[in-house]
Amino acid sequence: MRYAIADIHGCCKTFHALIEKLRLKGSDSLYLLGDYIDRGPDSKGVLDTIMNLDCKVVSLMGNHEDMWLRASVEMDDPLQGDANINLWMENGGQATLKSFAGTDTKPYLAFLRDLPLFLELDDFYLVHAEFDFSLPDPFGDAGIPSMLWSRGKPYHGKKPVLCGHSILTLEQIQAGLQTNRINIDNGCFFVDRVGCHNLLAYCLHDGQLYIQENIEDPSWVSYFQEPIHARLAFKKDDLVMTEALSEEIMQLIENLREGETDSESFDALPERRKWHHFWEMARSKAKKVS
Repeated sequence: MRYAIADIHGCCKTFHALIEKLRLKGSDSLYLLGDYIDRGPDSKGVLDTIMNLDCKVVSLMGNHEDMWLRASVEMDDPLQGDANINLWMENGGQATLKSFAGTDTKPYLAFLRDLPLFLELDDFYLVHAEFDFSLPDPFGDAGIPSMLWSRGKPYHGKKPVLCGHSILTLEQIQAGLQTNRINIDNGCFFVDRVGCHNLLAYCLHDGQLYIQENIEDPSWVSYFQEPIHARLAFKKDDLVMTEALSEEIMQLIENLREGETDSESFDALPERRKWHHFWEMARSKAKKVS
C-alpha cells in the first residue's frame, strides 16, 4: 500500500499514533510531504522516526526544512544571515532548537539537504506546497519558491497533485479528495482552530483518509504561543540561539521605529532589515544606559 502524510510539525507522539493506525509493512511506501519540524514539541523525535522507519520512505522538502537549512549557513552578508535566522524563528524554529538542545545537528541537516522537492508517480504529483505550471519548467529552479511556499495557483491538469502546506479544515480536505488538488494539511499543531488539530494520512490506492487527533502534551502549547516578536535570534559560533527581549528594549525599538520612518531610503528597506537595525540600535543604547 502507498500512503502520504503532510506537515507533522514536531508532533512526534501523534505521528507515531498515526503510523500505528496504518500498520505499515516493509513492502508499503510512505510519502512524507515536508514540514517535519518547528512549532510542535519534538522535531528531533519526528526526524529520528522518519530516518528509522522499516518501510520504503520518500521524504520531500518543506519550507520549514528549507528555513532551517538557510539559517544554518554562514552568509557573506551578516544582515542577510540574521534575516534567515529570524525568519525561521518567526515560523516556529524556536521549538526545533529546544528539541535539539545538546544534540549534534549535523547528521540531521545532512539528511534534510538531500531531500527532493517533488516526486512524480504514474498517478500523482507529490509536493509540499504546489507547482507553478505557468512556468516553462515548473519542476526546475524557477519553480522552487512555488514548490515550497506558494498557495492558490490554478491547476487544470488531469494528474492529481497531492500536497500540504496550506491548512484546511477537515471538511474542506474531505471535499477535495475527488479533485485534482488533494491537500492533506489539517494543521496538526493548531489547538485553537475549529476543524483542525489532526494529522492525516491519505491512501493513494483507495483514497481513504486516516485521521489521528493531536495527542501531544498540552504544556507545549504555551511555549509555542510565546510572542515571537519579543525574541530575536542570533548566532554564537555554530549554534543558533534566541534571546528574549525585555519590555524596555521592545519599547526602545518602538521609539526608534517612530523616529526613523520619515527617511524615504530607510522606509524602502525590507521590514526584517528595519527590525534588525532597530534591535542593534536598541542594544547599543541599552548598554550605554546600563
